[in-house]
Amino acid sequence: MNSLIDSIEKWAEDRNLVEGTTAEKQFIKLAEEFGELANALLKNKQEEVEDALGDMFVVMTIIAYQFNYVTNFISLIIERFNHINFYLCELCHWISLTIYIWSNV
Repeated sequence: MNSLIDSIEKWAEDRNLVEGTTAEKQFIKLAEEFGELANALLKNKQEEVEDALGDMFVVMTIIAYQFNYVTNFISLIIERFNHINFYLCELCHWISLTIYIWSNV
């Protein structure tokens, strides 16, 4: 994950997207990408969904880099993934239990 973040930071620096723009402009870019994601989801276009998600990740990384927040940003992503994974496991357990109960009625 760190090498991906490093690559994004270098890419952004090479294009002057860190010092040459503001977090507010990057936020507008993030909103544009969010709109593209919504459009792709509504049209059920998998490739465009993946593209929008990737672009959003890049923009969020740039914003985090502008605030020297990259280390915390990576930790936050991992924490949120673990949190979601925990609830998915709980949901699977609940569904399994429900199926078991209903199959024995």
